[in-house]
Amino acid sequence: MIDKVDIKWSSGNNNKPELLNKAVGNLNDASGKQLAQLLGGTLVDSPLKTFGSQQRDQYIKMPNGQMIEASVLASQLNAARGASDPFAATQGVLEVYKFENQSFNLQVLRMQSIWL
Repeated sequence: MIDKVDIKWSSGNNNKPELLNKAVGNLNDASGKQLAQLLGGTLVDSPLKTFGSQQRDQYIKMPNGQMIEASVLASQLNAARGASDPFAATQGVLEVYKFENQSFNLQVLRMQSIWL
């Protein structure tokens, strides 16, 4: 479900470029679209590149403007799948996102950022 991300960076020990493969920030398109559809949103790419790579993190954009990091949600659902009661654990993860979505108010966030 989560695709690898090629992280390229220079080692502080020898100043030589190194390449690491990390599973962070990217789902394959089919899985990402399924998660977005499940939550009632759409899958979008971040405007920012993942650190040390040319790849972009993916987010689920909800109709109210909330952005959910797709890889974090996928990771939580994968962990729930291995729980002693996978159904209840999965429902628990989705309930958290449902509650956050219901309480999210973009206008309040905009006003708070103006006052900061």
